[in-house]
Amino acid sequence: IGGTGWFFEGGDGAKKIILFDKNNTFTYLNINSPSGNTGKIFSGDNFEWNYQENRIFLSYNNNFKVCSLDLKSSSFMSGTCISELGGTVTQINGKLIY
Repeated sequence: IGGTGWFFEGGDGAKKIILFDKNNTFTYLNINSPSGNTGKIFSGDNFEWNYQENRIFLSYNNNFKVCSLDLKSSSFMSGTCISELGGTVTQINGKLIY
């Protein structure tokens, strides 16, 4: 996963591109964001990812939002994210960018 880019679409209408860095951090660009952050890029040590047994775990901003995604194939993953803000759970799907 490290060194790849993925396009994600959420059940809440969010669309983003996530770049998985090899040091287990990630950078993302909000293409469409219901929270008002459309067009903004976020990165840093407090955006982390882990891979365990065909599952990807994302932690946004020190666990403000966390996602658990099943790697369905080498180019598709899906799962859910939960936000600290109101405990909102959303479905999310990701496709590898070639």
